Amino acid sequence: MSLYQQPLDKKLLTNRYFFYLKVGKIAKTVFADHPILGFVLLFLVYRYLKKIGFDFKQLKELGGKILQVHKRINAIVVEFPTYLSEKQILRISNSLNVEIEQVVEVHTMMNKAVNQCGAFNLHGAGYEGEGVKVAIIDTGINDNHPSLKGKVVARQDFTGKSYFPLFNQIKNKLYPRKLDEVGHGTHCAGIVASNDSTYKGVAPKVALIDAKVLAASGRNTTDRIIRGMSWAASQGADVISMSLGGGGHANDAMSREANRLAEEGIVVVVAAGNEGPRPDTISSPGVAEKVITVGSVDQINRIPTYSSRGPVIDRNRNLSKPDVVAPGGGIKAEHGCPYGDGITSVKTADQKVDKCTVVDSNNTMFQKMSGTSMATPHVAGAAALLIEAAKLPKSRNRGEKVKMFLRATAKGIGYADREQGRGIIDIPAAVKLANGGKNV
Repeated sequence: MSLYQQPLDKKLLTNRYFFYLKVGKIAKTVFADHPILGFVLLFLVYRYLKKIGFDFKQLKELGGKILQVHKRINAIVVEFPTYLSEKQILRISNSLNVEIEQVVEVHTMMNKAVNQCGAFNLHGAGYEGEGVKVAIIDTGINDNHPSLKGKVVARQDFTGKSYFPLFNQIKNKLYPRKLDEVGHGTHCAGIVASNDSTYKGVAPKVALIDAKVLAASGRNTTDRIIRGMSWAASQGADVISMSLGGGGHANDAMSREANRLAEEGIVVVVAAGNEGPRPDTISSPGVAEKVITVGSVDQINRIPTYSSRGPVIDRNRNLSKPDVVAPGGGIKAEHGCPYGDGITSVKTADQKVDKCTVVDSNNTMFQKMSGTSMATPHVAGAAALLIEAAKLPKSRNRGEKVKMFLRATAKGIGYADREQGRGIIDIPAAVKLANGGKNV
């Protein structure tokens, strides 16, 4: 069986493919996050595949080579000199007894909100996310900004061309890369964790994990993004925030990885996308069943036209998506600028200043952006506050519990489920439910 799915934009296709193994499971001994073991692990992968009867002949004939292993989804990534035809994919899939999915490019979803979901109530009670680790899987975090200083406890760059992290680390040491050329990841990080007195984040005392998976173009491929997700989990992330996506379906590689992480107890929060108002426009990994998929509302709780709508069709059944909505900014233009009604957050020094995004002419340290990208870190921050305030211990069902509490207490704002999910998040109400009816 093939999972081959042609994206609408052929420019996003790559010549790399996920091979989902049906025979046995990839043992932990053939995969690790430690970069030094990269070459050794690939050698062990080959030995393992040979042991379970994997036929390398067709791969060799087509010039295929194994690049990566993803143990959570029991898959390897194989690169070919050029694209495979659907006929070739079907032939390999049948003869090797594997499911095949093409690796595609993924992009950012960028197109006085903190208290709109009740965060200040928690701050007043002394809860600001302390002790919780939130991973931002995005374009990077420029923590040289005063509002984010000292908050990043781990970082890794997955935008290098090499598949071996050690090589990329050495190269980055010799030729330092900018922390965030785009500004998208830094802006999202600020929504979660800024400690600025005016533009305060939802959970300003969280520790941040910076998985830079999107390059200066705002794009990267699904296989590298999955590596960033897996690495973030290895760094002890309690919450993963992903303001990215592209194409895909509810059983593709990113969705599978996101579901596995959620099953391990991590709260995985993903942007619905900015492809609204048409139905069924949510992209992967926001289509994954077990993640919290987030749509957007503006300052007066209207859903902007850009916010992607559900439902999500998964194996002949409809999944109710998005799960919730949160502040993401509107689309009112000021002086011809798209972010006049946007969310204000941290601006990276590597970005150019323009009249559309700066808050005012005297303050170029912050900027406005709109999109479900901005709504997503609001929910990630809410999850951090909920974990702290309700004293939810690490467990394999903590992610499921947090999702349930946020969905059950969200307030409907008069839209259909496929537009608003359960409604706008209400953090104090979620904490009250988690605490058995006791207010914070």
